[in-house]
Amino acid sequence: MIVAKGKVHEKTGPLEKIHNIPLGEHNVRVSIDCVLCPDSPLPIPVRDVLTAILDAQNSFVAWPEKWVIVGDKDVVDESSATNGEVASQLQMFGKIIEKMMKSSQISIPLENGVFEEDIAFNYFFKFDLLDVCTMKKIEVNSITAYLRFLYDRYENS
Repeated sequence: MIVAKGKVHEKTGPLEKIHNIPLGEHNVRVSIDCVLCPDSPLPIPVRDVLTAILDAQNSFVAWPEKWVIVGDKDVVDESSATNGEVASQLQMFGKIIEKMMKSSQISIPLENGVFEEDIAFNYFFKFDLLDVCTMKKIEVNSITAYLRFLYDRYENS
């Protein structure tokens, strides 16, 4: 049963610690972004503080590597988005990636009123996307693109 969605983070070795507890050889560091079964117990609880999946939301915890599912098929929380919305967002993302492969940068249009100033375009470079995907650093272009996304969500809510 899938109890949560999140990210698996790179580990430096079995002696790496999470909440001052060694990670262990067969465990990975995960961050839980979306809780699907809030009352499910954490496979590796952190003392009496983090014992259930909900307790660990937006936090780092150790997770048995054999229980981590990594793959192309995404688990969709149907309460938050319909399959049509998800497909549309994926198609849009695919088009952006296709554009980026043809050139070194893409532009993201910003309508008047998104920010205080009139900004015609925000240029997003391949290395910006790679930095976001690898969670190394976030430059101003990435932040502007994310703000644009949030503005769209706000306008459509």
